[in-house]
Amino acid sequence: MWFPSALEAIVRQFAEIDEFRIELYQERGMDALRIVLEPRPGVGDGIADRVRDTIHRDVGVRCATKLVAPGSLPRFDMKARRLVRAVRA
Repeated sequence: MWFPSALEAIVRQFAEIDEFRIELYQERGMDALRIVLEPRPGVGDGIADRVRDTIHRDVGVRCATKLVAPGSLPRFDMKARRLVRAVRA
């Protein structure tokens, strides 16, 4: 079993990430997980793979990762708002 706080603890290990969002969605009739990452300006694409691999290694959960432009995610006051059910993959 994974918990959003465990995912947050992993993402927060990466100083290159300013903000993130956890998305749950359906893919081929099954629940799937994606972590949307907002990197600091100038950070390369490789950070998404590093976060994904660390989540898999530390929690045992496979997930997709997606980078978005710096400043594009809303800032969250509470953990619960970082977890959303996405309409589509």
